[in-house]
Amino acid sequence: MITELPEESIGSILSVFYTVIQLTVPGGAVVFAFLANGWTVAIAWLGLVVAIVAGLLYAEILRRRLARA
Repeated sequence: MITELPEESIGSILSVFYTVIQLTVPGGAVVFAFLANGWTVAIAWLGLVVAIVAGLLYAEILRRRLARA
């Protein structure tokens, strides 16, 4: 998908993307710590894995919808 963007805007788009990633990492760490302290570390890991799988499935669904368009 990135190869379809104009070359002059790829740098700014990647910059925004990585900024969003850097801003959300601390939030994920807080959620993980909250779950680990509230229950057990095993449940926290399970919750993290479920969230990652759900995100990947959602990304795949979006990719397929965009491929049809």
